[in-house]
Order: sequence, then structure tokens, then C-alpha cells
Amino acid sequence: MRGVLAVTPDEPQTVRLCEQTARVEWRVLDHGRGVEERPGADQPLDVGLPAYRGGDSPVAGMKWIASFPGNVAAGLERASASITLNSPVTGQPSAFIEGSVISAKRTAASAALAARVHTEQDPPAGVVLIGCGVINLEILRFLAAALPGLREAVLYDTDPARAEAFARTCAPHVVRGSTWCTPRSVSACSTSRSPSS
Repeated sequence: MRGVLAVTPDEPQTVRLCEQTARVEWRVLDHGRGVEERPGADQPLDVGLPAYRGGDSPVAGMKWIASFPGNVAAGLERASASITLNSPVTGQPSAFIEGSVISAKRTAASAALAARVHTEQDPPAGVVLIGCGVINLEILRFLAAALPGLREAVLYDTDPARAEAFARTCAPHVVRGSTWCTPRSVSACSTSRSPSS
């Protein structure tokens, strides 16, 4: 490898890049819809996601996600990821990157993009996040960028301690209205196993 360039686009730019990627993904899905067998929600799951981006700086690669729900009880992250980039000219690997942060941001940007597109006529002031892990923390950040009118997040997790920790993590940033997270308030709601009516 000749050199590594670290680039972290801001949230609005990441949402735009996600939109471009989603258009490609939608075409692939439209091309061949099929039924996919998956293990149960509590079972480990490995997913390989190949990708290609053309244009002035073409690149090809693969993102590998390993999701092991049992890790959470052991104090580990549920998912890990690696990304391999290959030269589109020679196929030679040009980078091997730990990809959990990139993957979390990409997932969050996709969710924020979907929320923005589906609520353009009536943007919401609040959001409900089900599950209080790394992905929803990123989703909240990206929603703040995609939906600037967002003022409240209601949290739900089957583990009350996780919901409370998530609220503590977000609340100082949210209440202060910093650029890290711009909604005005975050509250932990139902921490039971089922939402209250």
C-alpha cells in the first residue's frame, strides 16, 4: 500500500453518498428478487456485501459483517466488520480496513435518507428508536442532519439499563443542542419487554 487517506465526510454529505449508493442497490434488487434464508434473530449471521463505484475514482470492494447477538451479554459489540478495497484495474487489494464505524455510519445515513425521503411533505419533530445500540446512536446523529426540525427521541430497549445508558449518552449533547446531536430532548420511555398502550 502506498498510502492511506482518512476521509470522514460530514453527515449531509454521507446522506447524499448513501442516496447515490441506494439507487444502485435498488437496481440490483429490482434485477433479481429472490427469497433469502436467514438464521433467527438471536443466531450469528455473516453477510458479505460486494460493491463497485465508478466515476473519476473507481473502486471495487467487499464489506464483511459478522453479527453475533450473544456478544452483547459478554460486553462485546454485537457486530464487527472488515472492508477490503481492490483496484478495479488489476483486482489487487489496495486496502484492508476495520469497518464497523464505516458500516454503522453508512447504515445510519441510509436510515436518515429514507426518513427524509418518506417524510418530505410532513417532516417529523420526533422519532422513536427501538434498540439502544451503536447503530441507533449513529442513526440519531444522522437523523439530526437529515431532519433539522427533529426535537425529540423516544427510546425503547428490552434491557432497561441499555435504554438508560443510551439516554445518558445522548442527553448532554441533545440538551445543549451541540452539532454532535441536534434534537432538543431525549427521553427513555418504556423499558419493559413490550411497549405500553
